Amino acid sequence: MRGKYYMSDAERDVMEVLWTFPEGVNQSILLKAVNDSGKDWKRQTLNTFITRLMEKGLVNRENRYVTAAMDKKAYCNLQVEEVVREVYDGKISNLVLAFAKDKKLTKEDAKELEKLLEAYEAE
Repeated sequence: MRGKYYMSDAERDVMEVLWTFPEGVNQSILLKAVNDSGKDWKRQTLNTFITRLMEKGLVNRENRYVTAAMDKKAYCNLQVEEVVREVYDGKISNLVLAFAKDKKLTKEDAKELEKLLEAYEAE
């Protein structure tokens, strides 16, 4: 499933590095950090990925200064919400049930979920 916020592996590499700069970063420093993480990209390669991420609403850029439009946790939450909406009819219970039926939900996971639900109900 490729939703609105789907990222290619290379775009994810950019975001993983960008998320280490919560206040944003100059594009040249971002390029160095991406390359330090194992890439061998030129400036134009990074520009291409930043432009794609901007089109998806994930990155902001002004005068070669790049910031993530949301932190990693917010992005992950959007991804989960999209999967639940598109694959599990908008119901988290269907997602949990799918894991439970395939025995991917351990007894410890079930106990933790029960505790979380009890705490949620107590609020």
